[in-house]
Amino acid sequence: MGRCEACAEPEQAKDHDYVTDVCIDYCCKPNAYVEQPLTEVITPAPSPGMSVGASYNSTEDPNLSSPAGPMWTFTFNDEILTDGDKLVHRMECGKRVKFYKVETGVTFESKTADKYLSEPQYGAYMELYDFTTAGGYCELRSDQSKFYFLDSGKLDKKVDRTGQEVTCHYASGKLDYVEDSTGRQVCFEYNTQGLLDAT
Repeated sequence: MGRCEACAEPEQAKDHDYVTDVCIDYCCKPNAYVEQPLTEVITPAPSPGMSVGASYNSTEDPNLSSPAGPMWTFTFNDEILTDGDKLVHRMECGKRVKFYKVETGVTFESKTADKYLSEPQYGAYMELYDFTTAGGYCELRSDQSKFYFLDSGKLDKKVDRTGQEVTCHYASGKLDYVEDSTGRQVCFEYNTQGLLDAT
């Protein structure tokens, strides 16, 4: 077993992407950030929290639709999915966090919601509120930042604990651009197949 180039620790798992002919090492992260085949996806950030990157996850469901292509995801591609009586946050890196319902009819941000708690993971603690009447979701993290999601499960906005936010804007069901509190934007372009082409 070799060593991870990023952290010099022993590699814990390896996979090979036969489409791009890239060897993916999983060591310090469960997913590897690569630039293939999405060139020019890693962009300088106009403000904190707006950097855009692509991630390949060999454990992702290849049938799950993504504008970045099968088994690829990208920044701001967070999504809330349902799994029976559980809710699942599919993060921008492809990692999934399961939430279990613990209470119904609670009030959160002056709205009626069902409250979910995250599956215990490395001491991380998150709450997820399903706004039963108003629609949509809010994930409250231990650092007091919040992720808001639309009824469809798509990411609506991220708000840090100081109130700075990055809002997602969609056109024809695809992420069109993200905008921070100062009005700066990162735009997304798609090719004729509907796959992410440039930012």
